[in-house]
Parts: sequence; structure tokens; C-alpha cells
Amino acid sequence: MLANLHKHRNKVIIIAGDSNIHLLDYGKATQCTDFVDKLTEFGFTPLILRPTHITDHSATLIDHIFMNSCHAVTNSSDSGLTRPLNEETIISFVGEIKRVDWTFWLQSEDADEKFNAFNDKYTKIYNTCFPLKKPKRQGVRNMKS
Repeated sequence: MLANLHKHRNKVIIIAGDSNIHLLDYGKATQCTDFVDKLTEFGFTPLILRPTHITDHSATLIDHIFMNSCHAVTNSSDSGLTRPLNEETIISFVGEIKRVDWTFWLQSEDADEKFNAFNDKYTKIYNTCFPLKKPKRQGVRNMKS
């Protein structure tokens, strides 16, 4: 699958899932290390770096979002607007994605309709959690003479 993504290297690609591979085991567990190394080899960066499942006796990082172009989330050079990418917005995004009942797309047999339903839901959550904003200018003073 990743080898085929190379054809789309100029596009922003997000890979998300609950793979049950505990990323905090990187360097300790071969399956985890191979998983992360393969994704980074193809230019993907993990966006979630802290545990996503926390109980009284454990904390695991098994929900994953990898992106091949992180600057696309924080900058939109065409419009001069930015999207906030920080721990708070990522946690909000993951939480919203987890709350969705994804079975809604089963209502249609048409692949295009299923994709459109998924894409509409995902895009709405993405735009809510990472809204476009004008960047704050710091250190700029009104210099009137």
C-alpha cells in the first residue's frame, strides 16, 4: 500500500486508524518499530505522540494519525491563513473522530456515495477542530511619523 502512495507524493495524505500497535513501544517491540520506520521511510509523521487509551493501570498509544505533509495543516500559503496544530486541537480531533458512528456509510451500496458520506463527515470534523485563522502578528508596531 505505501509503495503505491509514492505516486501521490505531491498530495497531502493522512493515514488514521486504531491499529492496536502501541507506539510507545517504539525501539522495544519489533512490530511497532517496523511499523513506524516504514511510515517514516515514506515521509509520514505521527501526529499523536501521547497515550490515547488511559486506565488506572495502563496508558497506551494505539490510535494513530500519520501525515505526509504536516505543514499543510499549519499553513495554507495560498490564503495566508493557518490551521492550529497543537496537542489540544489534535486531542479534540481524535475525540471527535472516535465519537462518530461510522456505520452511517453502510446505508448506501454505491462506493461514491459511501466515500462522499465519509469525506463530508471527516471534513466537517477536520474544519471544526483545525479552523482556518489569520496568523497573529507579533512585534509589529504602528510606525507613524
